[in-house]
Amino acid sequence: MSRQNDIDHYGMDVKDLDASPFEMVEMLRLRSKIHSYFRELTDEEKLEVNRYDLILLSNARDSTIN
Repeated sequence: MSRQNDIDHYGMDVKDLDASPFEMVEMLRLRSKIHSYFRELTDEEKLEVNRYDLILLSNARDSTIN
């Protein structure tokens, strides 16, 4: 998978609120992979990953409140 494909897939996974626990583990593995080459990303790609991270954190916070 290319780096942009990794980022796009991570973004889709982050937005999927009905993901199974197994899918969530795969999403976190993908995020770890992105982290391994994060310094090599363009500024735009870094911003995109950071936006998805914020969505993930927001979803996690919202799920603990309910």
